[in-house]
Amino acid sequence: MPHLPGNGTRRTDDEDLLVRVVDGSRAVDIYDRPGALQLANDFLSAVPGANVLYRSPGSIVSVYKSQKIVIIVEQLRELGEQGQWRLFNHLAKFWMKMTTDENEKIMILLEVVVAAYFQDRLDLALRKLQKATELYVTTANPSLHLLKILYLKAAVERKAGNYDEAERTIHDAEKMATFLTPGIESAGVFYNRATLIAQQINESEVPDEKLFERARDNFIRAISDYKAERTFCLTSHSKLGKAYVRLSMLLLDIRNKSEDQLRPVASDALRTATNCLQEVEGKMWEGITSRTRCYWYLAKSDLALRRRHIQDAEDHAKTAMEIAKQSPFPSEVSLAQSRLDMLKRDG
Repeated sequence: MPHLPGNGTRRTDDEDLLVRVVDGSRAVDIYDRPGALQLANDFLSAVPGANVLYRSPGSIVSVYKSQKIVIIVEQLRELGEQGQWRLFNHLAKFWMKMTTDENEKIMILLEVVVAAYFQDRLDLALRKLQKATELYVTTANPSLHLLKILYLKAAVERKAGNYDEAERTIHDAEKMATFLTPGIESAGVFYNRATLIAQQINESEVPDEKLFERARDNFIRAISDYKAERTFCLTSHSKLGKAYVRLSMLLLDIRNKSEDQLRPVASDALRTATNCLQEVEGKMWEGITSRTRCYWYLAKSDLALRRRHIQDAEDHAKTAMEIAKQSPFPSEVSLAQSRLDMLKRDG
């Protein structure tokens, strides 16, 4: 089979091969270089019938099974956070066929749940969660997989507006998380509890101050536990940035409801929100995912509005909209549009 040189460079080995995409009699090799994932996704989108033939788990070819699944999951998570759905779907299907290990299967399956959640395909997410619920009892670490099933189900139910079910599910996850060493999974529980409370705040005319405190404390615990992660380091770094951004949005308290004036926010809350956004921009911006960038610009819009810089607020919201549309992330498109509508109405 003739090979087209990957990323413009011909190589004689597969050491750095990221993905091999086939189209009829051609094979396009794409190597691990800046922009490689976007290039592979663009190729799959542009060529109907193209398929993934080979996917290297990073630059490491011979690795222990546990190392291999960490690399696979982290790369699937990156594709999901970047909104590169065509490549994500190809690779998730490829690895599900290749693996016979039940632990690996459920880890890949749960990344499919997350991708469906990002795309607002909530019925699909719930079906995959049901499949995961049937599978986790056959794995070597059922408690850890069940914990993730629970907090992902809480997220899906929250997005679907089923708040009572989301509350019950995240409560069950919280009880399990008390036995965990701090890391990415315990952080996932605290983060999803915080976002559920933040949703309650957003939909309340006069939210209780204690709700803000609970949401804030859970975001802070999530940030602490993401920092403690020692296995899924790349993913944890990405999620850490998102937690900082969501904490800043909570503190800025810009809601899309029609209000005569913004709710007063204490100066220390504004200062903390500003510091959170600066932390992400100063230390995490390189390699930041599309979803986190989208939320960062939304938070910057909120901060500009608090400072009465209306044009800056609108510009940042427009940037968030562009990022959300490009991926696309439907919920984030709606959120950015609601911000723009609010600025137009109140500005």
